[in-house]
Amino acid sequence: MQAANSMTSRLTGATLSISPTLLREARVALVAFTLGLMGMVTLSVVAPERASFDWFGAWSQRIGWSWPLFYSFGLVLVWSSSSLLVETFCKAPRRDWGAQREALLWIFESAPTIGMLTSFTSLASALVRLSAAQGSGEAAIKAFLSDFGICITSTIAGGGVSLVAFTLVKILPTNDDDHPDQVPLVTTERHESHGESRPDLEEGSA
Repeated sequence: MQAANSMTSRLTGATLSISPTLLREARVALVAFTLGLMGMVTLSVVAPERASFDWFGAWSQRIGWSWPLFYSFGLVLVWSSSSLLVETFCKAPRRDWGAQREALLWIFESAPTIGMLTSFTSLASALVRLSAAQGSGEAAIKAFLSDFGICITSTIAGGGVSLVAFTLVKILPTNDDDHPDQVPLVTTERHESHGESRPDLEEGSA
């Protein structure tokens, strides 16, 4: 009976030691879901005709071939924002922000480049289609305008995602090991033989 009680207490202690971290991640997932739901509600109020469209098809039509990358960028930004909200307003174990900061820095640096590459490829595709149709035909004009729209929206998306990622990097909490203590310029050491302390800088200069 005592062995069973001790085993139960050990399992309970292990569960309690793990539960704060799991609870923190569950709160982050709940906040992320709430942010996404609020975005859908806001979109349904502002633009009701776009609230029920095909998200994946719309992303591919407006951003081009790079829509999976921008979709992944958006998920990372929402997760980091939710983690920051939980860290700020909830009592939870302190998070190691190193991985999220590295991911945000990569998004900050790569999003504009991906947007520009998508813009150039879409513009090249638009010019090829227009030249193949010899500038005539309503279908050719529509294809040109569609590719030219992707050229503009992909550039805007790259700049906007980069700006949000840079802002999150600046406002994320700083870990203790992110900035190691700097070595003081002048240090003192005690000499046991003379029982006095003096700056190393003066010793070196002498």
